[in-house]
Amino acid sequence: MRCSCGAATRFGAQSSVPGAQRSVVLWMRRIPLSKCRSAPSKSCESPLIRPGTPPSSRVIPAAATPQARPRARYTARMANQARIDRAFSSYDPEQGVLDLSESSVNEPDVLIRVLESLCELDGLQALILADNPITENGAKLIADSPNVQRLKMLNLRGACIGDDGARHIARSKNLSGLVEINLSQNEIYNSGARHIALSRVLTKIAKLSLCGNEIGFQGAVDLSRSTNLQTLESLDLSSNRIPDKGAIYLAHSSHLVRLVELDLWNNGLRHTASR
Repeated sequence: MRCSCGAATRFGAQSSVPGAQRSVVLWMRRIPLSKCRSAPSKSCESPLIRPGTPPSSRVIPAAATPQARPRARYTARMANQARIDRAFSSYDPEQGVLDLSESSVNEPDVLIRVLESLCELDGLQALILADNPITENGAKLIADSPNVQRLKMLNLRGACIGDDGARHIARSKNLSGLVEINLSQNEIYNSGARHIALSRVLTKIAKLSLCGNEIGFQGAVDLSRSTNLQTLESLDLSSNRIPDKGAIYLAHSSHLVRLVELDLWNNGLRHTASR
């Protein structure tokens, strides 16, 4: 089946597992290049320096001067700490979700304090650290923390953990209770996908997001052959580098027996095959 440019195509595939009846929903959306091209945003132009302005009359923000930088950093740290404090104070035990997205929890000392404080939260089930560049070191701190053992959901979108960070997460016994994990936009390549596929810890995962990474054919093959992800129901691999053959391996996997939703949008796929 060929996708038309700009359209969303839904692809269904029946399982080849004897006695099993399931369908995989595969979404592929294509956006014309003309829609991706736009004029430069005016928001990128500096409002402080106008064309033709003499250097002597240009306005320099206060925080850019050497004397003001330490104070600006201190103010930013205080504002960030206030955001973290508000997140903890507004935590609802009935919902069990601690949202620390965009809270600059990227410095090790800040992340350590956050992880140490998790034990004080009753009913904690979900931790959201999206858009905090904690890197591989932060992923290891999370993986080694005993205070994450209660988590059912972990969101590390845009955390810059890379393949090594994915390895720490995949091998952490403290995260064996996870049923949902978001590792999108983390510079994960085939190696990181293989760590997840071979994980003997993440065996309860029902929803896995690896969108916006650099996973290619081999990573797709490893995921499709994983015997440890048999509980997986939803897999998001959109915006990666998976070719047609990789999509076929995933859609025809005899190991991902519970998979009902597979997102491969923006992978440059040209054809799909049904069975």
